[in-house]
Amino acid sequence: IVGSNTNGRSALASFAVNQDSCTRQVGTNTPTLCETKQNVYATVAAGNLAQQAVVTNGNPNSTSVVLCTGAIDITGVQVGNNAACRITSQVSSATMGGNLNKVTVTDARGTNTGWSLTATMPNLSDGTHSIANSNLAITPGCASSNANSAPGISAGTAGQTFAGTVSLCTKDNTVGAPSQTTGGQWELTAPLTLTVPAFQAAGQYNSTITITLT
Repeated sequence: IVGSNTNGRSALASFAVNQDSCTRQVGTNTPTLCETKQNVYATVAAGNLAQQAVVTNGNPNSTSVVLCTGAIDITGVQVGNNAACRITSQVSSATMGGNLNKVTVTDARGTNTGWSLTATMPNLSDGTHSIANSNLAITPGCASSNANSAPGISAGTAGQTFAGTVSLCTKDNTVGAPSQTTGGQWELTAPLTLTVPAFQAAGQYNSTITITLT
């Protein structure tokens, strides 16, 4: 059967026309081979390549990251209202830490094409003063979150700064079995470290990390 659009169905792959009837034996004659055949069709539609951020302990929601001077879960606490998430300007540089909200990448396209996850961020600013984006460092980690994921995931190097585009995760073209595709699900986790310069002007500094999936 050559593929065609019938009753709204997508075109089917080309198959030989099968015999749908046969005779095994006529009377007392010698029996002959009697076979019928039926083609089987199954359509798998292409899914999506997508990312989803999930709130990580220490952050108020999935679109905000709070940097603190110690490990603390401030989920639901207004930014700036917790003493551990403020730092006093000092005579030498000091660090604040936090975590990027976890990002899940799902590839259900059904292809053998890889993908990459990158990030950028402009300088932090309080509207008057700034802290250079090169002062924020990130150490990405990438791991499969689904046992059926294809292999070939790798994380960007540790300690990258936002002075340029940051490489978070890269999935190559290695396919998995039995899917024979590059599909799967992976999670990005990434601690952040901000170096606050000595004698930094007081203020509530903010910026936006843009995470791009290509």
